[in-house]
Amino acid sequence: MNASAIRETIALAERISSPDLNAHSRKVELVQAQINHTEGLLEGLLGVEAEASRTLTSHLHDVQNHHRTLAEKGEQLQKLNRICSVYQHLSLEPLTWRDAQGFPRLVVFSLTSSTCRLVAMPGNDFKIEPDLPRNIAKQYKDVLQLLAAKRPARKGLELICQFKGLIPCEVREKIKKARELFGDMIFIIAEPGSFTLNEVTPLPKGDPLIVGYDSSADPDGLWLIADFDITSVEEAMTFHVENSQN
Repeated sequence: MNASAIRETIALAERISSPDLNAHSRKVELVQAQINHTEGLLEGLLGVEAEASRTLTSHLHDVQNHHRTLAEKGEQLQKLNRICSVYQHLSLEPLTWRDAQGFPRLVVFSLTSSTCRLVAMPGNDFKIEPDLPRNIAKQYKDVLQLLAAKRPARKGLELICQFKGLIPCEVREKIKKARELFGDMIFIIAEPGSFTLNEVTPLPKGDPLIVGYDSSADPDGLWLIADFDITSVEEAMTFHVENSQN
């Protein structure tokens, strides 16, 4: 494929509808009413009503459990509502795209590490750096298996990509705001150049994505925070010198 994998990914981003919180609230209210009604029936029962008491107590236990489940679902829906009102949704599918060699067209960096590594060691010992959420990491299972098949006996094999640019200040502000929803679950998705096994592939100048992840809102999706052009350190320094001379 000649088209930019990043551009293709952005084209897949979509604004999804906010969940119907009112409908869920009505369910919660109905179940709470059932709890109140059952508790009322249990009040003041006589000894002769022991069998009815056991039946009502069992029903109350079931309804209370259901209420707790709905409450947890409500918290999830509220968070999903806050996220989807701000950010577009992305599926994890683009992370499964491969080039002609079977290597990933997109790689993932954390905000705390400039290195992305996929490693296959002897004994089927696999490693992905950075440490990614399970549902994101498993998108690279086929690449790890490919490396395992290619590696020499008793030796490891890895794909390494290095992030060497600068993130623009306005994008850092967006990241700061996004932390309110995603905490540390914010990642950079970038398109590497041609991989060479066991050699560092510098990330070419391009337009990575900043994405957020929240397993409680959607374990199989990402949220598009920003896309940006990487600024090289050399470009930033040149810009500073030119302006300081004016």
